[in-house]
Amino acid sequence: MLNKSYSSLSSFLLLLLFFASCGNDSAHDPTKTGRNKIYKGNLNIVSDVGLEPIVHQQAQVFEHLNDSIAVHIEFKSEAGMLDDFRSGKAQVMLLTRMLTEREKEYLKMNDTIYVRELEVAHDAIAMIGNPQFNDVDLDTLLLKKYFTAKETQSNYPVLVFDNQNMSIIKQLFAWAKIEEGKTSQVYALPTSEAVIAYVEQHPNSIGFIPYALVSDEDEQGIRALMKRVKILSLRTRNEEGNTIRVSANQSDIATGDYPFTRSINAVIRYGYRDSIEWRFMNFLFREKGAKVFLKAGWVPAKMPEREINVNTGEIPITN
Repeated sequence: MLNKSYSSLSSFLLLLLFFASCGNDSAHDPTKTGRNKIYKGNLNIVSDVGLEPIVHQQAQVFEHLNDSIAVHIEFKSEAGMLDDFRSGKAQVMLLTRMLTEREKEYLKMNDTIYVRELEVAHDAIAMIGNPQFNDVDLDTLLLKKYFTAKETQSNYPVLVFDNQNMSIIKQLFAWAKIEEGKTSQVYALPTSEAVIAYVEQHPNSIGFIPYALVSDEDEQGIRALMKRVKILSLRTRNEEGNTIRVSANQSDIATGDYPFTRSINAVIRYGYRDSIEWRFMNFLFREKGAKVFLKAGWVPAKMPEREINVNTGEIPITN
């Protein structure tokens, strides 16, 4: 269900986002030249698994605007993404973090690859629970206690995550300051759907899934999902030291108060000429891509401008 949840929204976006017509087959045939005669060819993108719904939406909008470019996407682990980028199989990487200086140096020294990296949006790792799960007393200290348990505690909730999304567990373990394999309460399941199903059936559990799977509250599939599980909140402290309750939502991601926010970064090879990969990166950062992120419940790195027309004429007097 989740793998198909982006389809209805994508169709809506194609109507909503400034488009007058559809149906140009040249978007899928790079040998043809469509409306945009300057940019044409194949664009190969490799992306983090947890970004699948939003990346498909962005690709559909981009292809419509650039109908001589055919976009091909693969979703892989971080190791798989880096391998494809190094070999030249992928022109663009979409990561849920910045590249480390060590990774940049490795690419430069071993593959003579200089990278251009741009933060395009912010999302989060969502905590989900059974509708019966009581999160009133859940705070950051208690959650860290669950993560760092050395022995199985029957009164502690089981913590489950998607084994395909290793970037999630890496971020959570870094936040809890523990090493992999050094905790007894964390378990891996094969897919995000398996995480959702487990949480639905086990009231004493907490699941960690990509925010993209629950972010678009207007999508019918996500509304149905929210009847099976709920997004959990927890207490934490803001920059002023005040105790607040936060969850994975657009507002708390934008303020940075939710502790499990992530930056979405586009990475391409550095070059001096204009290219289709640079055009795609630029599209994600600018207004049209930003509006897709915003509509899906994410926080774009650069907020799109909004024009408000104000009537300055006289107000008509009515009896």
